[in-house]
Amino acid sequence: MRGHLDENLDGNIIIIGPQSTTLVATVFGDLFTRNGARLELNGVVEGSVFVEPSSRIVLRGEVMDNLKITGGEVELLGTIHGDIIHESGKLTMGPVAKVEGQIYRSERVTREAGSTPPA
Repeated sequence: MRGHLDENLDGNIIIIGPQSTTLVATVFGDLFTRNGARLELNGVVEGSVFVEPSSRIVLRGEVMDNLKITGGEVELLGTIHGDIIHESGKLTMGPVAKVEGQIYRSERVTREAGSTPPA
């Protein structure tokens, strides 16, 4: 999927690059980014979000389950209600980022001043 999505989506969703996509909706399933996807997430994902190598996501919304990063870049400005599994790639946590679960990581995480540490 590409472009601007502002309607609720049922099932697992795959965002494929290289075009940018803005998602202002609720996804009733999991969300995957692939092949250099560029995603701005301002909505809610009822499942998990999977960020694959060469993808870039700015997450301002909510993820009700886990965020798994196996490459690419994530800028977290929203809320993760589950865990973050950070295997590789870059994770930047902004000043309003919130993680209710744990952060499991194998690479560097950049945290800006004022962001909420994991519970």
